[in-house]
Amino acid sequence: MSTRSGLLVAGYPALVPMALAHLLFGRGLGHVTASTAATLILLEPVMAAVLSVVVAGEHVDPLGWAGIVLVGVGLLILDDRE
Repeated sequence: MSTRSGLLVAGYPALVPMALAHLLFGRGLGHVTASTAATLILLEPVMAAVLSVVVAGEHVDPLGWAGIVLVGVGLLILDDRE
């Protein structure tokens, strides 16, 4: 990976899809209410963790799962208040 082309081949899959995803996510947030945007922003790391388990076979420790549950409970409480 000491060549420029090797660096481009390794960097492109990491940077371009991530930049595109964040651009689209940011544009999407501009079309919803503030409360919906806050909910979506809170769900982003939860969905990333769950997808890493489902798609990539990653391991989430019990503390991570507890955090996911706490975010879910918090969102349910917020949803109930509306």
